[in-house]
Amino acid sequence: MSLNQFFPTVQRRALYEGVKDEITRRIHQGMWGAGTMIPNEIELAKLFQVSQGTVRRALHELVEAGLLIRRQGKGTFVNDYGHNRAFTDKQFVRVRPDADGIWRCRSRLVLFEETAASQKTARLLGIAPNSPVIHIRRELMTFAVGAIRETKELVDGFDELFLPKDIFPTLSADMFSEDIRSLYGFYQRRCGVTVTRVEDMAKAALVNPEQAAAAGVSMPYPAIRLHRVSYAVNDRAVELRYLTTITERCHFVFN
Repeated sequence: MSLNQFFPTVQRRALYEGVKDEITRRIHQGMWGAGTMIPNEIELAKLFQVSQGTVRRALHELVEAGLLIRRQGKGTFVNDYGHNRAFTDKQFVRVRPDADGIWRCRSRLVLFEETAASQKTARLLGIAPNSPVIHIRRELMTFAVGAIRETKELVDGFDELFLPKDIFPTLSADMFSEDIRSLYGFYQRRCGVTVTRVEDMAKAALVNPEQAAAAGVSMPYPAIRLHRVSYAVNDRAVELRYLTTITERCHFVFN
């Protein structure tokens, strides 16, 4: 089966881009799941009826994007964000606890609703105004691994997400009520959406009364507000995120 049968207009594009798109499609549709090994270069070249060089360039770009990972002497695997925490932390985690040691974050779902995208949300996500989006709010609590049982989990983050409904058609409140420790690992494993890059902007902010009460601080209280747009391999925006973090216990990391 030739690549043109996958992409009828591939003649107008570089062949390696068509290979990239088809590998990405198969991963997102679950044909090659997170953590699994994909066929080698020879097998892929035969599958798509292209040269090994074309396949090699496509794989190189997907490795650079973080969708795939090479293991010396073993092969090329779909990057599993949920298990490859060192990668996901470096790529996507900007806010970290001040204290040394091993920390873990728990999440609590506060709001899950389907709504219409505002003009601003639609513009940032690259969708039409009033398109259906999933609106989610969470409280985030950080605690030290191995801390004494009496240590209280403190609310130190407030997460607000807008997700295009057509990209997350099966997402439900029950799914999002889980203790999600790796958000992008959750997107990948449960929703078939692999984030490969993010655009971040951080600003100083003050917590609102509801947030101050949840975090146990008095107003006015300073925070960092992270504004993020996340993109998948095809460079489509898949997430608009506003993360407000209490600054007394956390700091912002510039990677």
